[in-house]
Amino acid sequence: MAKKTFITKARLVKGKRWYIDFTKVNPATGEESRHRQDFDLNDIENLETREMVGKIIANNIKQFGQSHVQETVPTKKGETVKTAIEYARAEKMSGPRKNTHKGYKSICKSFLEWAEKRGYADIQIKDFGITHAKSFWQFVKTAKQYKGVTLNNKLIHIRSIWNFLIDQEKADKNPFNKIKLAPVEEKTRRAFTEDEKYIVSDYIKQHDYWLFRALLLQYYCYIRPIEISRLKFRAFNFTDGSIKIEGFEAKKWKQRVATIPKSIMHYFTDNVFNKQPTNYFIIGNIDNKRIGPSPKPAAENRQYTRHKKYLIKLKESGELKSIEGLTWYSWKDTGISNHVKNTTPLSTRDQAGHTDFQMTLTYYHADTVNEEYRKLPDDLIK
Repeated sequence: MAKKTFITKARLVKGKRWYIDFTKVNPATGEESRHRQDFDLNDIENLETREMVGKIIANNIKQFGQSHVQETVPTKKGETVKTAIEYARAEKMSGPRKNTHKGYKSICKSFLEWAEKRGYADIQIKDFGITHAKSFWQFVKTAKQYKGVTLNNKLIHIRSIWNFLIDQEKADKNPFNKIKLAPVEEKTRRAFTEDEKYIVSDYIKQHDYWLFRALLLQYYCYIRPIEISRLKFRAFNFTDGSIKIEGFEAKKWKQRVATIPKSIMHYFTDNVFNKQPTNYFIIGNIDNKRIGPSPKPAAENRQYTRHKKYLIKLKESGELKSIEGLTWYSWKDTGISNHVKNTTPLSTRDQAGHTDFQMTLTYYHADTVNEEYRKLPDDLIK
């Protein structure tokens, strides 16, 4: 039978290599022996998480001093659910895309609160399986009435967290891969009609210089609102009329180049737009009321709220009959729907930065009446 000992005086030591310094006491002889063990702490790259885990281990060893334990100190089998998720969250939140931080912050917060209440926070991350995952997902679905797209975004984020832990060899499998994506409701956003397009674009042109330029970028260059919020003046080449969307700014982390049609190039070479500091955001935060060139980016929703304000004004004045289904993002749908008929599929796909034409078609809204087929001659009967 193994000799019993007490373990006391445990403390976390931080240096080039981190470790737990503790003392073993033989109660029979009173003999003390000092030990240092790293408990795999140095495998945790995030220092804040490493310190938290180290303190937990040190505190647990101190508790051993209250009762007899085996001579061999139990080594850490693996990280707990709580420490692993906190570590993954810290890493994900350190990325360059601040807009993605919100998604990871939200799902990790919900997950950790759920895990604490259910008693799963302190189990080993490698013991977290499909049954646990299904239980958490049921909690998410019933906590609030989410739309399919929102639910799927949450599932994508928690899957990403687990895939990261697998890459870091902290988890063996991803239990959330077994959970199916939710059905997505039909898109309520619609394209502007011809009359609506002229009324709204002309109003914004007259009243909001910078939002109108952003509108042009959506309608002609198919640059998404979130990409516009990250866009700086240095992205514009006023000689050849091109715009470079860097990988860290684009949806799929893939660099692409959009082309400004010659017919609208004068809006960008008017000695106002093209004279701004190259490191400024084109839709930056000037103050609580204004957006425009600034070293500080404006939140994406500023574009949406300003645009909606104009739609409401035009509806109240009677110039627009209905604004249902019209959003700031509708300009991209409208542009693709109008231009796809006059450009080649490849050209439209490339301008939008899509990997395939099927993705481009998701932005296409067909006319209720197909005018081209209306005009077809009778070529069947002689």
